[in-house]
Amino acid sequence: MDYVALYQMSLRRYFWQVDGRQGVESFRSSETIPFAIWFVSKMIAYLPVLLTLYAVMALEGLLRGNTLMAAGLIGYLPLLVVCYVIAFNHTKVKYNLRFTKSTWWLNTGVRPSEIKKDRGLYGEYIATVMAEQCLKNCGVYGRVLNNVIVPKKNGDFTEIDIVSVNECGIHVIEAKARGGAFYGGFIAPTWQQRMGNETHEMENPLIQNQNHINFLLEYLYDNLPDGACRDKAAYPYNAANVVLFASLQIEDHLDHSQAPTEYFFGNAEGRNGYQYCDLRTGFKVRFSKQEVDAIADALDEISHYTREQLDSMIIERQHKYDNGSIAFPITWYFWARIEFKETDGTTQTTEGICRLSGDYYTFLDGNGMFYALPSAKFIKRGTLYKTVDEVYAELNAKA
Repeated sequence: MDYVALYQMSLRRYFWQVDGRQGVESFRSSETIPFAIWFVSKMIAYLPVLLTLYAVMALEGLLRGNTLMAAGLIGYLPLLVVCYVIAFNHTKVKYNLRFTKSTWWLNTGVRPSEIKKDRGLYGEYIATVMAEQCLKNCGVYGRVLNNVIVPKKNGDFTEIDIVSVNECGIHVIEAKARGGAFYGGFIAPTWQQRMGNETHEMENPLIQNQNHINFLLEYLYDNLPDGACRDKAAYPYNAANVVLFASLQIEDHLDHSQAPTEYFFGNAEGRNGYQYCDLRTGFKVRFSKQEVDAIADALDEISHYTREQLDSMIIERQHKYDNGSIAFPITWYFWARIEFKETDGTTQTTEGICRLSGDYYTFLDGNGMFYALPSAKFIKRGTLYKTVDEVYAELNAKA
């Protein structure tokens, strides 16, 4: 089953996806045409198997002196090559041929047959493959980690799908297996997701992922040695908010007038996907190779958990919430003047809106997102309010 799964996961997205749907489903203008296209796509997807079996039989016949089989082999080989080029994603083929040595396998130990059965795992697998391919395509040094579990100060934790620590930043990746058409504000709390004739409200994955980033920056600030590497690793704009979809296609109808400072939103693979993202141009070089290794080593200690370990941690966390040993944090907003460290070690002073949630402070930037700034120290702070609007009302009254 693992070999069958590897074969299917090596096909182009058009011919196979984890939920069994092919790209031809977008042609549902009638009942007959989609079935015909579906049947042809299946033939193309699995014809290389049949042709390979025939080639083996023909080669055996040739060795026995069967010239008719040899003639058939000569005729079928070009067809085999054509079908291979059409049916297979060559990046995934190369990755899957060395699956037991791949980053995915070494990080997670999740078998191909398990990936095939789970849409979420499939999304993480594809995003991992393409994150590695992105580094290779750009010639950028980096390390990719899976299942990074960042502990919180109250005994809770946050789970990050994938982190690519590389010379062009700390890319925190949220992997999604489902696509669709998305509507709403790019940094609004919720989006409208349209799939076929159904419309759902969904949590904004960019905000969800920014929360992951904020906890990660706090962890790195607390666990890296004092110095330039820590200052750079915990600086919010050296981390990129990356949301990747493993689906065949997505439709972005979102209002991008406000967006995170450093981000990538789109498909994991494909010409316009993260796979071919130019890291040096899009994100620029920020870390040395030695700094990349230092950051990745710090995250190694909280990554590579198995599915069983994750499930056990989730159950244990729920028990802690149920018995009150972990409480849901209360969120407050206030105006503050702070000083913080820049990446070159110099100290800067600024003022703005601060959010206090449990034991963590985050700060509102000009793009409308709240970022962690672990090195911040308060010079002056205002009154606590339940909403940002109340803080602005106080500031306007004083102006």
